Amino acid sequence: MFDQLRKAQAIKKAMGQIEASGEAVQGKVKITVDGQKAVKSVEIDPSLLTLENKEPLESAIAEAFNNCDKEIQAAVMAKVQSGEISLSDLQ
Repeated sequence: MFDQLRKAQAIKKAMGQIEASGEAVQGKVKITVDGQKAVKSVEIDPSLLTLENKEPLESAIAEAFNNCDKEIQAAVMAKVQSGEISLSDLQ
């Protein structure tokens, strides 16, 4: 039991060290998250902050976050391939 707790803590620490950024609208919307998908920062170009841009901006934020998620998945796979995170630890 303690071994699984130790493994879970190690995985949580490794995931927390991962950081990913996602962009949309040619970099005008940027989101940065950590490996646990906690949002660390959101940057929006001021030119997008108009009432007319509300729906496109909402879509851009969602797209940027989804791009972060893809980057996190790739980073986790890289850690698994390097042996830093073991798939047996995830079970």
